[in-house]
Amino acid sequence: MFQLLTVSLERLGLAVPEWLYGLEGLLLLGYPVAFFAAIFRYHLFDIELAARRGLVYMGLTGSLLLVFYAALGAGGALFSHLVEEKASVWTVSAATLLLGLLFTPLRRALQRLIARRFFPERYALRQRLIALAGELPALGKLPRMGEHLVSRLTGIFGARSAALWIADPDSGLLSRLAAAGQAQGEECLLPLGDPGIAALQKGGRPVAPRHLPGLDPDGFVVPLVRSGGELTGLLALGRKEGGPAYPAEELDLLSLLAHHVATVFENARLFESATYEGLTGLLRREAVLEQLDQELERALRYGRPLTVVMADLDHFKSVNDRYGHLAGDRLLQSTARGIAAALRSTDRIGRYGGEEFLLVLPETGLAAAGVVAEKIRSFVEATEVPVEGGVLRATVSIGLAALEELDGAVTGRNLIAVADRALYEAKRGGRNRVHPRVA
Repeated sequence: MFQLLTVSLERLGLAVPEWLYGLEGLLLLGYPVAFFAAIFRYHLFDIELAARRGLVYMGLTGSLLLVFYAALGAGGALFSHLVEEKASVWTVSAATLLLGLLFTPLRRALQRLIARRFFPERYALRQRLIALAGELPALGKLPRMGEHLVSRLTGIFGARSAALWIADPDSGLLSRLAAAGQAQGEECLLPLGDPGIAALQKGGRPVAPRHLPGLDPDGFVVPLVRSGGELTGLLALGRKEGGPAYPAEELDLLSLLAHHVATVFENARLFESATYEGLTGLLRREAVLEQLDQELERALRYGRPLTVVMADLDHFKSVNDRYGHLAGDRLLQSTARGIAAALRSTDRIGRYGGEEFLLVLPETGLAAAGVVAEKIRSFVEATEVPVEGGVLRATVSIGLAALEELDGAVTGRNLIAVADRALYEAKRGGRNRVHPRVA
């Protein structure tokens, strides 16, 4: 810009004033000033910490290099005196190779020592985040993983709120999976095609969410981006208690955590989509049949009881015809929640057909299964689903098949066939009942 101005003046035949050359220095000084102002304004990194860490790493790493080469030289000289001249070349070469192999683990050990000794807070925070990332896969389902993640992050960072959104490729939306703190009352859907979301995905770093609705503008939002560059979700942290800003160190560690969490959550989402049915959240037909085969094998091996339950909603087609499929879906969801709530953690339930459910009850004989079935029947009978113009009520018929009662070949298919015949008898006997009726 300055050169363009001087050339223009010369072409016009005007002399360039001396003070303009002095102005050039002031203009050039503005670039580093603007650079450092941007660093402090947007917290790009902590200069003092970066400089201190750089000096520490440089000093100690340089010392390690000096010790390494000193050991190499001293070792070569020592070996040349201790062994014959002919063998000294091979001995020194072997010693050099050994020192070279040891250099990388020594450097890593030194880095860990520096981190623990000179940057204990960052090291402790990093270890807590590593432990948190390792806890997530063991929790199983996405909602539990999300709730654990946001709850722990609010405690680790002292944030007033935290929320997690997961991307749904089918709907093209980011839906909130979990929230903690002040974010619990906020609910919004974020479109994946939003320009702000696209910018977050491309940047891959924590930023202030001023362009996204429903998020704390004084906090940070971290994109969960997998190694392929695809967006898995968003992690939002509100402002800290007491108001201090997030240091650049914490934001760097959040970015590392987000990259790992993105892979964990995507794997869990793919597993759930292949294992669990979308509408009710129950196991898919194939998955519950696999569970039945496993439990049957265990029961036969150890001589333990096992009961299969088939439950079918009564007159479900008339519900869809009269109230519509959305009301039918809500009825299925309510029924699924009620049945699941009546079961133990070791029991299994899946959606076997349209309005038919298959339950696998290990360590349960026919009498105990009859108590569970009657509890389910009573719950469904008492369930009311709001619909336009009133409420919808339904009943369920249930058939039981216990391993102890089975004759002939013992297979999962045969157990289901017996339970299906018992279900037919319950329907033929007037519906809204359990068959066989167990006193």
